Amino acid sequence: MKPTNTNGKTAPIRKVLVLVSGFSPRFNHIPSVRIGKLAKFLSRHFKVYVVGGLPKDVSVKHKIDVGNAKLIDISGLSLNKSNLSGSTQKSHKRSLLQKLKIFFGPLIMFFFPLSSGGAIYYRKKEYISAIEQVISKYKSHEVILLTSYNPWFIVQIGRYFKSKYDDIFWINDYRDLPFDNVVEPITKLKLFRAVAKWYTDKSDLTTCVTKEIEASLKSITSYPSKVMYYPNGYDLDDLPSVTVNDYDDIAADKLVITYTGRFYQNGTRELTPFVAALAYSMTQGSFDLFFNMPDLKGNM
Repeated sequence: MKPTNTNGKTAPIRKVLVLVSGFSPRFNHIPSVRIGKLAKFLSRHFKVYVVGGLPKDVSVKHKIDVGNAKLIDISGLSLNKSNLSGSTQKSHKRSLLQKLKIFFGPLIMFFFPLSSGGAIYYRKKEYISAIEQVISKYKSHEVILLTSYNPWFIVQIGRYFKSKYDDIFWINDYRDLPFDNVVEPITKLKLFRAVAKWYTDKSDLTTCVTKEIEASLKSITSYPSKVMYYPNGYDLDDLPSVTVNDYDDIAADKLVITYTGRFYQNGTRELTPFVAALAYSMTQGSFDLFFNMPDLKGNM
């Protein structure tokens, strides 16, 4: 039943957003940033709750800014502490068991509430309980539930609530490609494509962090119009104010470029803009390029 105001007219339905992620904004990981920034900016206009995972033994040392959003942290069991710190470690040879875990990890996540890499074992029931409490509190509101892949159990929770409450608007957000992923060979199994199609068909909207993920999901779903590109943005609050004088010590003809992404052999990431910038720079004068990758070091 739609709420009415004192004049007997239909009152506008208020919205509450519940963002669900395996990684709380308090957790210093890349997935935490996307969910934290979504919470910050959406909380300017709506009531926002973030239900996210956080290992019990991880201390929060970085700055957290989620605006007016409310954080609900669900503690998880740390299974691999070396995978939680986010610190850079020297490369080492992986054992056969580690290689098997990495290879079969995406498949194991279908059946167990584990993070990618197996670092955290989540308490799925506590997630469901926390979300249920928010929904119960805002019965007169339109509930928008956003679930962030991966891990898979987060998507499963979205489907669970969409089945239970049909009037919930369910958004499934993909930071990574869930099938045919170049860094996860096992995802080339038809099972992953079928599961991704099923969840995409069942959700009300699917958002993708890259154009490549958007195109891949549109190619398999029965409802491509429900799939949209929603990239990461930037937060001006994270950028220090800079003046020209700050760069007086840098030669006027020197261009410094840093690429902080990853390169994958036979990967699908499009580096044309980056390479084009390098090519243009080389035509403008002297040029020094230094590259440093695990198996490829040197100068050009």
